[in-house]
Amino acid sequence: MQPTEPNLQAPSSPPRGSKRQRKENWCCSRSIPPVSSSRAWRGRSGAASLSTTATTMSFPVEPTNRRRRQRTMTTGRCLWMLVIPTLVLSTSLAVTQCNALDTYYSIARLHLSIPTSKEAYIILRDHPLLSVTLPRRENSTEQFCYSIESPTEPYLKVNDTSGDIWLASHFLDLRSPTEFIITAHTKQGGAALRRLSLTITPIPAGNISLSRFCEEHTDKICFWDRAIYKIQENESPGFAIGPLGTDLYQKLCRTHSVSYQLNNATNYLLASNGSLSSLIKLDYDSAHPGALLKANVRCTVRFSGNDVPVQFDKTVDINVLDRNDNRPRLQHTNDTRIDLLLDDPHINEVSRFGDYITKTGSCRKIRM
Repeated sequence: MQPTEPNLQAPSSPPRGSKRQRKENWCCSRSIPPVSSSRAWRGRSGAASLSTTATTMSFPVEPTNRRRRQRTMTTGRCLWMLVIPTLVLSTSLAVTQCNALDTYYSIARLHLSIPTSKEAYIILRDHPLLSVTLPRRENSTEQFCYSIESPTEPYLKVNDTSGDIWLASHFLDLRSPTEFIITAHTKQGGAALRRLSLTITPIPAGNISLSRFCEEHTDKICFWDRAIYKIQENESPGFAIGPLGTDLYQKLCRTHSVSYQLNNATNYLLASNGSLSSLIKLDYDSAHPGALLKANVRCTVRFSGNDVPVQFDKTVDINVLDRNDNRPRLQHTNDTRIDLLLDDPHINEVSRFGDYITKTGSCRKIRM
């Protein structure tokens, strides 16, 4: 009988079936500790691998390929169990972040026509053209700094603190429609936060007097040439959406006065002092008004004396922005099949959903 080394003992030989069953259920039978971070998961799994390796190395028998495959399959199941809670945690964090209301421009891509005459310039240079100040959220201490990103020519200037836009010395040199990009930066970080596009079209006035110019361009007094209005859903009632037009023509055409009224959408909006504001909280997912609110606005221009007032009607589009505040819900009662239409705007055809969804603790196959 050959002597055996003191530290090497032959392992016990349980039935093959019970040993395989222990290997397959090793991961699933362990109690999973609460998740504090992804590093904690890696630490636990790493420790388990080290202890398993140490136990294997204490035996003089090299594991067979079959045992390697069994260990690999067991490790794969463990990794899936570790990944699933991490995905659940990251998903709920994303939903929480989406519930916050961000600061944004409620009116954008403004188009405005301005007469380029010395008489008009002398009047307008003493008044701000418009203000691009970002609305401040309640209990927010953020402060913004404003600048003109392009063009570099001094046609306009901006007050970096108040956001007021003024005509600059070279404004009379403007010869064609020009887009100005105004940026708002946070004073703390300095990163570009929001951008606003303002396109100005010069109207050569020549030797035409301002009074005659106002008579020939009465439509310019009421509305912007073009504007995009937007409001996030669930904004508080009374939220200022933006002005319907610029007040610079009321400085140029002092014998004219304007007033506005809504011909529809009076359950949702209010037109007051030349601006639109919300009456109620708007919902992107509701049937009325939904994602797009069309408001028909009537502008009445009155002249001095007994002249007959002139009226202009314009349909203003207000985009209601979605906030991803509705949690997923199953819209089908069939437990065996769910059809996902690829032409649905909420489904991205290039992204992969996975093979399973979770419903009341069980997994159901998705057929696509």
